[in-house]
Amino acid sequence: MSSGSNQAITYEEVAAYQADQGITTYSGSSGGYTTGGIYIEWENPGGFTNSGWFNTEGATNPQHSPVYGMSNDEITQAITDGGGTLDNVFYTWIHAIGYEERYHWILDNVPSNCRYERI
Repeated sequence: MSSGSNQAITYEEVAAYQADQGITTYSGSSGGYTTGGIYIEWENPGGFTNSGWFNTEGATNPQHSPVYGMSNDEITQAITDGGGTLDNVFYTWIHAIGYEERYHWILDNVPSNCRYERI
């Protein structure tokens, strides 16, 4: 009987992508973010799906938005500080908001044509 070996594979939760990877149909700063395999598109200015940041009244569970409590200027500054990404904002989000709340927020606020499962 031989003993097997265990290999560890690093799990990477934080992964964000700019829209300019390949063909882009956006102008200005835009990008997206993958959390738990769901990719969310965003633009600045414009917000998620170019329909706002869903972090204020009128959104479903705005307190679960990755940018909850941030003004538009603060979001723009976070993008600038993040080198054109919202990686730091999403990193904070996944550590502050449980996965069920994150997924419900995504499904309730981000239209299906602006989110998809990243495999």
